[in-house]
Amino acid sequence: MGDGVRRVVVVFKTHFDLGFTGLPDEVMAAYTGAMFDAVVRTMEATANEPPNLRYAWTLPAWPLRYLLHSEKVAKERRRKARKLVEDGRLHWHVWPFTTHTAFCGLEDMVRGLHVSRSLSEEFGRWPTGAKQTDVPGHTWILPSLLVGTGVKFLHLGCNAGSHAPHVPRFFWWEGPDGARLLTFYSPGGYGTSLLPPPDWEYDTWISLQQTVDNHGPHTPEELLAIRRTIEQGAPGAEIVFGQLGDFSDSLMEHPEQLEGLPVVPYDLADTWIHGVGTMPREVARARELRGKLLKLEALATILDWPSPVRGRGAELKVGRSIAPDIDRAYEQLMLFGEHTWGLDVKSTIKRVFDDTFEETRKTEPYLRLQASWDAKADYVAQAEDAYESAEAVVRSSWIESGKRNREQVMRNPSPARLEWEAMWAEHEEKMRNAPHTEPVRTRKQVAPDDNVLENRHLRVEVDPAAGGIKSIFDKWTKHEWVDTNSPEPFGGYRHDLYSAVDIAEFLRAYGTLFHDWFIGDFGKPGYPEGVPHVTSYARNFTMWRVHEEGFDSLLLTGGTLQAEGPGAGLVPGQTISIKITLVMNWVELEYKVENKQATPLTESIVVPFPMNIQKATFRLGQVGSSIDPARDIAEGANRELWCVDRWMDVSDDRIGLAVMPRDVPLVSIGNTGIYKFEPDRVPKEPVVYAHLANTQWGTNFPQWLEGDFTFGIDLEAHLGDWRTAKLWERSQRVHAMDITLEGESGVGDLPIRVKDWQPEPILMALRPRHDGQGLVARYWNGVGMHRKVTLEVGNGAVRVWRCDLMERPMEELPMRVIQTKKPVYRLTLGKSDPEAAGDEGRWSYRDETENRVYLEIAPYAIETLLIEFE
Repeated sequence: MGDGVRRVVVVFKTHFDLGFTGLPDEVMAAYTGAMFDAVVRTMEATANEPPNLRYAWTLPAWPLRYLLHSEKVAKERRRKARKLVEDGRLHWHVWPFTTHTAFCGLEDMVRGLHVSRSLSEEFGRWPTGAKQTDVPGHTWILPSLLVGTGVKFLHLGCNAGSHAPHVPRFFWWEGPDGARLLTFYSPGGYGTSLLPPPDWEYDTWISLQQTVDNHGPHTPEELLAIRRTIEQGAPGAEIVFGQLGDFSDSLMEHPEQLEGLPVVPYDLADTWIHGVGTMPREVARARELRGKLLKLEALATILDWPSPVRGRGAELKVGRSIAPDIDRAYEQLMLFGEHTWGLDVKSTIKRVFDDTFEETRKTEPYLRLQASWDAKADYVAQAEDAYESAEAVVRSSWIESGKRNREQVMRNPSPARLEWEAMWAEHEEKMRNAPHTEPVRTRKQVAPDDNVLENRHLRVEVDPAAGGIKSIFDKWTKHEWVDTNSPEPFGGYRHDLYSAVDIAEFLRAYGTLFHDWFIGDFGKPGYPEGVPHVTSYARNFTMWRVHEEGFDSLLLTGGTLQAEGPGAGLVPGQTISIKITLVMNWVELEYKVENKQATPLTESIVVPFPMNIQKATFRLGQVGSSIDPARDIAEGANRELWCVDRWMDVSDDRIGLAVMPRDVPLVSIGNTGIYKFEPDRVPKEPVVYAHLANTQWGTNFPQWLEGDFTFGIDLEAHLGDWRTAKLWERSQRVHAMDITLEGESGVGDLPIRVKDWQPEPILMALRPRHDGQGLVARYWNGVGMHRKVTLEVGNGAVRVWRCDLMERPMEELPMRVIQTKKPVYRLTLGKSDPEAAGDEGRWSYRDETENRVYLEIAPYAIETLLIEFE
C-alpha cells in the first residue's frame, strides 16, 4: 500500500467549531484550558523522540492567536503556548477558521488572512498550508486568495455524510484569475488515511490525523500505534510529524512528479449555503457594514492625504488611530462568517412539533439553544460597535480638518485660496439662513386600476389582487419582462411549508450514509408525517400611491398568505407589505414582514421572478468572480441554490434583467432550491427566486423565524450581457467616486486613481500601511478580462510596490512623471453650477505633473499596491 512512498507527513489537529459542542466562550475556554493542557502532556511525553517524531499540533490561525494573546487565557498557558510555537511544536495554518466562503465579503477574507500575518510577523515564520473542514464546498476565489498570500497547499475535508463535489482526490484548483493551488479533497471525512491508497502516484503522502469536533489532541499511545502502522505499511518511508506545508514542500523536491496532475477550473459551490437564510436580519446588517467600513477607512486616510491646503506629511494619523477599531470590525464580520452558527440541536433539545411548542421554548434546553444563536448574532453587533467607535473619531477629525484648512488658507493667502474660502463662507451663511423643510411625502389609497408606474425607460403595472407585478415593459428594447403565463406572481411573496416527504427525498438524494447523527443534522427527527407541502402567496393587497424624495411608488399593504388544499391552517401568521418604486431603468422592491409567528416546521420565503426570455443564460455575481451556473460549477456541488455577492443576471446577450438582492444574498433558478439536490442539474428555466429566509437546516443554524423583517431587491433592465451592463460595478454600494471630500486643488482627493480603465476596478481598501510609512490601496478586477491599467499617484509618492495579499512588497512598479494640463473651472462667488453660472464662470488650464504607474491585471485578480512617500 505504501510502496514507492519515501515520506509520510503526519499532521495532527482537531476540527475547530466555534460553537456546536458548546457556546463560543465555552469552546474557547476548553481550547485554552483542558484541551491545551492535554496537548502539552502529549508533547512532553514525546519530547525525547527524534525531532521528526515529536508531537506537533496544528490550529487555525485565529484560535492560536486567541490562545497566545487573549487576557481570558491564564498567563502561564500563554507562556507555554509561546514557547511551543517558538520550538516548532505548535503550528498554525493560514486560514483563520472554517468559513462559508461564498457568504464572506472579499475584503473580510483578506483581513481574515491577516490574522496569520500577525503571527508570522511575531514569530518570523510564514506557513504555506491552509485547511477548511466540514463544509463541503467553497467559492472559486478561494485558491486565488490563498496563492496571493504565499500558500502552496490546501486541504479540504468534507463532512462524512454530505455529498462532495465530484473532483479528483488530488488536483490543481485553478481560481478565476488563473492562479493554481495544490489541493487535496477528502470526500468522506475531515482528514486522510494513515497510509496512501494503492493508486497513489506520488513520493509523499499526507496523513492528516484530525479528531472530530473540538475533541482535542491525540494520546501518546495513539501516536505509537500510528507510527507502527506506517512503518509496517510503508517500510523505509521517513515519518515526519509536521505541518500542512511540509507535504507540498516534500513534493516540490521532485516537481516533475506533478506533471499531469488534474486541473479543476470550477467553483465548488457550497451545498450548506442555505444556512445564511436563517439569520436574515443579521446577514443584512453584515452586508451593509462591509461597504460602510470601506468608505470610513478610506475617508480617514484621505483626511491625512498631503495637499496644497493641508501641507505635506504622510503620517496618516486619523487612519492609524481608527485601525484597531477597523480591525476589530473585520474580525467580528469574519467570526459571523465562521461555519458554526449555534449549538448541535440534536444533543441540546428534544424536538416538539405540536401545540406545546411555545411552552417548550421556555424550557432551559431551548433557551440555551437560543443563547447560542444570540451569540452568533452578537458578532454583527460587535462589528457595528467597532465601526461606530471609528466613525466618531473620523467625524471629529473631519471637523478639525476643516478648521486647519481655513487657518492654512489665511496664513498663505492667494487669489484662488481666498476665492475658495469666501465661496465656502458664503455657502455656510446660506445654509444657516435657509429655512428648514421636511421632505415632501404624500400617500393616498388608489383603486386597483390606478396601478402604473412609468418613466422614459420602463412601464411597470402592478396587480394588487395577485400580489405582484403584472408587467415590466422596457421602452428602449420593446421587451416585456414578465412571463404572463406563469402561475406565480412576478415579484410576489411566496411562503412554503415543507413535508416529511420533502425531507426524506432530500436525505436520500444528498446523503452518503444514514447514521443517526446524519438524520439528526440534515433532517428533523419526529417531523409529523401528516404535514403536507403547503405553498402560499400574499394576495389581496390594498394599494397606495406614495410620493417621496422625488419618486413615485406603489405600496401594497395588508397582504395575507393564501393557500389552497390541506395544511393551509398550518401557515404561520404574518402581515406583508410590498413597495414598488421606479427609478430610471431599475425597479426597487421592498418587502416588510410584520408579526411573523414562529413554527417548528421547515419553511422558506422567496420572491419569484418568472421572466419572459428565450434561450436564457445566467450569471451569478459571486464574491471574487462571476460564474455561469451551467458551466462553471463542479458536478456534485450545489447546482440548486447559491449565495451571490450583489447580483445575478438573466440574459440572451442582447438584453438582460439583473436581480440585485440588497439584504439576503441567496438565489435559485427554476425552483426554490430548498430540500433539493441534483448533482448534475443544469438550470434552464428563466424563473429566478430571490430568497428572504429559510429554516432547512436541522442543526446548528436557527430552527425558526419570528418577528419583523425588511428585505430589499432591485431589478435592472439593460442592453447586452452582464459585462456590457457593468453589473459588478453598478451593484456596489460604495464606489471610489463616493470617497472624496470637497475642497480646492486636491483637498480630499484620492491619493491613487485609475486614469484610463473603463470600467474601473472595484476599490476594496484604502488604508495606512500597518507596519510602517505608506498607504495601501487594494482593487478587484470584476470585469473578468485581462486589462492594462494606468494609475495616477499623488505627488507625495516616491515609490509604488505591487504586493501580495499579506501586503508584502513583491515588485516595484516604475513611476513616470508626466507633464499635463488640468482643466479648472473658476466660479463667481456663490455659483455652484457651471451651466447656471453662464459667462460668470470660466474654464482655464494649469500646468501640472502627474506620477503614473502601469500594470496588467488578470481576470478577477486582486491587486494590492503600496505607495511610499517622501
